[in-house]
Amino acid sequence: MWTAFSPLREEASVLLEAAEADLGRVPISSVQQRWAWQLGQLRDALDRIEATRTEYRKLLTAHPHASREARHAAVDARNAEAWNALYSWSVHGRAVLEIRTATVRAAGPRIAATPPPPAPPATADHTTRR
Repeated sequence: MWTAFSPLREEASVLLEAAEADLGRVPISSVQQRWAWQLGQLRDALDRIEATRTEYRKLLTAHPHASREARHAAVDARNAEAWNALYSWSVHGRAVLEIRTATVRAAGPRIAATPPPPAPPATADHTTRR
């Protein structure tokens, strides 16, 4: 599950913010009552995933010369700790798509002209070369 979620993890917060904003644009008659609750579940799950990721990175940093077995044990522990949060994304993540679909249907053709949300700022992990 961790590996499957990894490509989405970096953009998950942006997706949630867009869905939360879109939810305000959907006509009340088209809103599913569960959507706001599901977005809350996704936000909470993402917070838990990030906390687990941070904890795992700290563990690896604290033990840079750990054996292969110790690293595998750490990965297993990370995966076990994040399982419920990752499962929440697999169950409730579709709400983000449903909200976007309802927003597009409600807005009609004019939403196609709306620019996408801005990209998150670049990380400081790389430097600019001249």
